[in-house]
Amino acid sequence: MMNHPGLSFRNVAIRDILLAAGRKEEWDAYLRSLLEKHYRKYKLVPMLKTLQEA
Repeated sequence: MMNHPGLSFRNVAIRDILLAAGRKEEWDAYLRSLLEKHYRKYKLVPMLKTLQEA
């Protein structure tokens, strides 16, 4: 699990659960929806993108 200040534990947990269950496509769609919804939040977007790279 990543340790990034301000990164929501909930999002990391969702990622870990979905990936462990073999549901990568669902995780990718969820993350894309978060990025689209919060695209103006200049502090949040880089944190979400770190989840994309993990």
